[in-house]
Amino acid sequence: MIRIMKASAGSGKTFNLAKTYIRLLLTDEERYSYRHILAVTFTNKATDEMKSRILKELHLLAKSPKESPYFEELVAAFESENGLRKRAETVLCDILHDYGAFAVSTIDRFFQQTLKAFSREIGQFATYQVELDRESLVSESVDRVLDSLSDDNKDLLQWLTQSVMDDLEKGKRYNLENNLKTVAMTLKSDEHRAAIEEYGIDEEKEYSKENLTRMKKALSGVMTSFVKEVGRPPRLLSARQGRKVWLTKISRGSASIRSMFALRRILRMS
Repeated sequence: MIRIMKASAGSGKTFNLAKTYIRLLLTDEERYSYRHILAVTFTNKATDEMKSRILKELHLLAKSPKESPYFEELVAAFESENGLRKRAETVLCDILHDYGAFAVSTIDRFFQQTLKAFSREIGQFATYQVELDRESLVSESVDRVLDSLSDDNKDLLQWLTQSVMDDLEKGKRYNLENNLKTVAMTLKSDEHRAAIEEYGIDEEKEYSKENLTRMKKALSGVMTSFVKEVGRPPRLLSARQGRKVWLTKISRGSASIRSMFALRRILRMS
């Protein structure tokens, strides 16, 4: 039987998954049922959190069942509170003495274990090592995005054009490709993923075009107010305004960006 639970970050997935796992452990007639139950997560942090929660709740059910948030739902499957307590105590003891069979792991680890088990069939040595070159994957992804740009991608072209203009206004050297790779590497980093899970961030909502535009306007307002309060020299402000005029002349619409990408393709082919 496959039971699917869908939920966004921070909505209590770990709580419900741990409860489902514990229910399977306690209600199964086989004593060592944990050897046949696989729990798969996406990150190492989620794996550690789920293992800790399962062991913690089993210990609580074995010592003081009524203090566990799972008590009301689990006690109904037993004749008495004492029956639940004894079963939890037995399962906890078995897991601690056979911890290697306590199968809660990341999806990556699960697939690696599966591949190693069938290494001969797939023509690999059992001692093979998997290396993930994240930087090369990100570089290829960015290249594909840039190479696939066309007149139909008006929103993306406008965003890229604005990004270039912002960098030039700040006096930075223009390198769109490197900027995109830096952003992509940050979004795919373990630190970013851990922060998303810890703070319960809905990426689709937070990184939407509307929300990013709103944030950019708010931050621009803060920066403008700061500049006014500090009182930057007039010559620097006039230089910036002059840069804006120059940018307006060379960056009308998104034609310049498209031309740059066409030149980029020609240079890569030569």
